Formats: sequence, structure tokens, C-alpha cells
Amino acid sequence: MVIRNHDGLMNILAIIDGSPGGARRHGVEVLKILSKYGHNILVFEEPFHFNLESLHEIRGQGLLIHDINYEFQEICVKYNSNNILGILKGLYNFLINNNNIYCESLINELINDLISRGIKFDVILDIHESGTSLIYALYLAKRLKAPIVKVLHNEPFRALRWFGRGYRYVDGVYGLLEDSYVFIEHRLTKAVYEMAMKSGLLRGIASVSQVPIYYSSVDKLAIKYGVRLRVYRYGNAYDKDLIYKYRNIHDKENYVIFYGRITPAKGIWDIIKVARHLNDIDIVIFGPVSDRIKNKFLRNLPNNIKYMGYRPSDELYSSVAKAKVLIYPSHIDSFPLVVLETLALGTSVVAYDIPAIRLIYGRLKPVHIVPEHNIKGLVNEAKKIMNMNLNEYAKEHEDAYTKRFLEEHSSWENVAKETMDFIYEVLGERSQEHP
Repeated sequence: MVIRNHDGLMNILAIIDGSPGGARRHGVEVLKILSKYGHNILVFEEPFHFNLESLHEIRGQGLLIHDINYEFQEICVKYNSNNILGILKGLYNFLINNNNIYCESLINELINDLISRGIKFDVILDIHESGTSLIYALYLAKRLKAPIVKVLHNEPFRALRWFGRGYRYVDGVYGLLEDSYVFIEHRLTKAVYEMAMKSGLLRGIASVSQVPIYYSSVDKLAIKYGVRLRVYRYGNAYDKDLIYKYRNIHDKENYVIFYGRITPAKGIWDIIKVARHLNDIDIVIFGPVSDRIKNKFLRNLPNNIKYMGYRPSDELYSSVAKAKVLIYPSHIDSFPLVVLETLALGTSVVAYDIPAIRLIYGRLKPVHIVPEHNIKGLVNEAKKIMNMNLNEYAKEHEDAYTKRFLEEHSSWENVAKETMDFIYEVLGERSQEHP
């Protein structure tokens, strides 16, 4: 592995989330483009969010991964993102016990190898909001003498006026326990952010949308400590060359679709309730279901729900493009790629009036918004769309504002350029000709 400086280009140590979801997708797409334009990227998955499949995928995309990432699979596996107590302990130990981190010997091995090779980084790009990834960014930044730029995909913590993230409203007693854990994690994470800002190592915070700022008020901390803050204009994108192979607004079939992670927070129990009111209409569901709710989910499926599991993208996109409506009753989001890709595929959306939908998609005619937890509202809007004639349906999707929005978000290059512009701004350098 060799990383060399090039004129006008940067050496970037990128920390990304190994868990499936929008943050990892964003990170991989942006880093691929930055690498293509000549920036030197070394990817590190911090021990709480690593994933062996993700490492293979990233390497398959042509990005550099230090071999030590694979050692975490054996040594640090008990500290993965499902270990709630491990994460809390990790945050607490870092704050209280002189910057102590899990798997410190491996991290030091990584750092010593980089230093021995004479590899220097211009910036540590931490493409995740978590406090644990910031812990590792701080540890690396101190030893490698590089500043940190953080990219938020969700709120890193919530202001005190909220308790948890509202899981108790959609997942009963388990949700209350999760909210309690989140409340503690958020308090510890906020302390880590403040430590990072005070140190001067965390120099910039970008956010994929206004939503993480809305919930966390991290802008107040940024102002207090002189940390640059930017809300991206683009934030996320879709692959136009791929999606437009399937785009379809004229030849629709009378079924409803849902896809994404099948969890209470994404509204899976709401979908089941909706299905019971749409008993003459099929609802097709794609996506992985968590082990914790799998049995309950499969046991409670009405006859008109067709669960397809996790399927290849061509099958998924073809099915979404033929459906007349996506019902997306998510309770927690910042910039849902599911909605963006669905609109690009030419399918209308019914969603709850949560900040992520209201602030990003609220002006788009094919996005129909109802109050959160309003099952009848979801049903009525879905029926309204199902009963539209195809001319009326197409007219919604050919709205000028909707077309402009989709065009602006049709390339990950826009997101990559925005990322590099912000890094140059944080480092006080002039933006370059390429990302």
C-alpha cells in the first residue's frame, strides 16, 4: 500500500460506517469519486461499526483498506454495534479514563505502520455521526497530526427537550429501553463532541440535511468553539444511469410497495395496520428484517402483504417502478434515500410529516404527507393515488420543481464536490478544479 501526495490533491483517512444503510452508501459513493479524481483515500472502519461484507465491498470498489481492519473481525468482534453496553462503556472510558479506547493495541499498530511508511494525511474525514467513530477520529488525529471533518447522517445527539428518539412510541417496552439507552449515549456523545471541538482537532461539521441540526442544536456548540458548519445542498443522490433504466410514470400496476430496513422505527407495524385497511390491494415488501422482530413480523402478515426479503437491485427497482405508490411511514430519518430513489423511479410516495420528509420533500407534488401515526391518513392518501388516472399521475411527476429536484440529486459527483469544497474551506485552501 503506497499513498503519495500529488499537487492539488489530498491524502484522506476516511472513517466510515460498516453497517448497511444510507451512511455507508453515501460514504462509499463519495469516496469512489474522490479516488477517481486522484485524491488518495485510505478507509478505516472503526471497531463498533465494522462489517466484513462491507470491507470486501469497499475493496471491490477499488478503495484502499488497511489490512488491520480485518484483524478487528477476530479481536474486537464483541464490541460491535449490537453491543449496547460496550458502546456506552467505550464512550465513558474515553471521557473518564484518559482517552482510553477499545482495541488500542491494534489502532497503535495501524498508526505505527503509517508513520513508519512516512504516510501523512491532510484530513481525517469521519463520515458518520456517532460518538464512537469520533473517539477513533480523535485518537488518530492526535497521533497523525491531522484535523477532523465530520459528516452527519443523523443527529449525533438530541437536545435535552427530547428523550431518546421516540422508539417507545413504536416499539413498546423494548422501545422505552432503547430510548433510555439512547438518552445516556447522547449525553456521553455530546461530551465527546465538545471535547473534540475544544481540542481544535474537530475543525468542520457537515450535515446531509437540516434535520441533524434541528434535533441536536450542534450549531450552538459549533459557534461556541469556532467550528465550521455546513448543511449540504445536495446531501444524497441516486445513480441516474441505473435508476432511469427502470423509471416509469405511465405504465403502472395496482399494488403498493415498501422497501428498506424492516424495523419498528421505519414503520413496519404501521404498514401492517395499513394493509388491513387495503385488503383488496397487494402490498409488496422488500428488505432485511432484524432477528429480534422476525418471528413477530412473519406471524402477523395479512394475506395481502407479499414479503420478498432482500432481493437484487434490478428486481427491486423494477418492482418499485411498476408500483403506483410507496407507503413509507418512517418515524426516524434525516435524508431517506428510499424516497429519493422511489421518486426517481417515477412512483409516488405517502409518508409521515416528520422533519426529514417535510424539510426535504415537502414541496414535491408526488410526495403526499400525513400526520405521524395517522394510519387512516396513510390509507386515504394511498387510495387517492391508486384511483388517479395515469394522466393525472404523470402530471404530478412532471411538475417543474420535482423535475429540477431530481436533476439536482441525480449524481453523486455533486455530493463529492460539495464534500471537497467543504474540506478545502475548513483547511483554508482554495477549491480545486475537481473534487
